[in-house]
Amino acid sequence: MRLASALMACVVLGTVVLGGCSTSKPGTPESTTVAPSSTTSVVPAVANPLDVTQIQKSPCDVFTNTQLAQYMGEVRKTNTDSSGGDPSCMWYPSDGHKTTISVIAYPDLGGPAKMYELKAQYNFFEKAGPISGYPAVHASNGDSQVALCQTIVSVSDKAGFGILVNNTTE
Repeated sequence: MRLASALMACVVLGTVVLGGCSTSKPGTPESTTVAPSSTTSVVPAVANPLDVTQIQKSPCDVFTNTQLAQYMGEVRKTNTDSSGGDPSCMWYPSDGHKTTISVIAYPDLGGPAKMYELKAQYNFFEKAGPISGYPAVHASNGDSQVALCQTIVSVSDKAGFGILVNNTTE
């Protein structure tokens, strides 16, 4: 049940992030062929690519504290981090026993096909319905004690972003 709640928050927050991406580049979608093992499937290209430069530059500006309050209560602090290579921001609640939320920019995600290839890296991985028309997946390495999930959204043939929700208590 906690994982389901965290996944729903990922979907909602993913939609908020996409709504804030105002720069789009018109383009003609093309299909990409992916070969997972011995079968071939066609993964459609992103029809209306978005530029994630603003998320990369200022990941902590993606959400306001007011937007996050319904998911985590009052925000105590934010923390920007690029030590893992991809720019990110984490929001911490004033009550340490509630949900934390992170946004991670993936400037080199590699598009939808590469996003789907991430499956082997996670204990839980499923395609999500499109979020604002963009392909997305839910992924988690969390266990039953920690509701930890990430929704990864591919917004171009190269870039994407992730929303990570960590809900350690009910």
